[in-house]
Amino acid sequence: MGALTHGDRRAGGISELSKYHLDNEYGEIAVNSLMEVLVGKRAARILEPYDGFFNEARTHFTHVGLLVFTDDEEIVLRNKTTKVLLFLNRILGLPVKLQLEVFSYVEDLMTAIMNMSKRKGLFDLGISGIRLK
Repeated sequence: MGALTHGDRRAGGISELSKYHLDNEYGEIAVNSLMEVLVGKRAARILEPYDGFFNEARTHFTHVGLLVFTDDEEIVLRNKTTKVLLFLNRILGLPVKLQLEVFSYVEDLMTAIMNMSKRKGLFDLGISGIRLK
């Protein structure tokens, strides 16, 4: 996905795909927010897409190694933070329906985080191109 959203300028339709680029500050916050919700460290900012989504995601995230069991059978984060690229790589091991729901949930979280950042005047657009006439 990264190569498509940032790749060759000659590639068609890049602007349509750029909204799916999660490997940035806001994507990392969204991914880690979801991970913290799954282990009970944080309340959900957005309601679960369907009843049982968090339980299903929690179960499958342990299967792909994003979450682990402690000796006390408690589910915890494997690492303090989860990198976006690792997250995207690991969710490929989930059932396709769950992949779509997880990706959609993270995208919604990222949008909410960006909107909140904009309201507070903290939103960073990053590098943007300047068009000359």
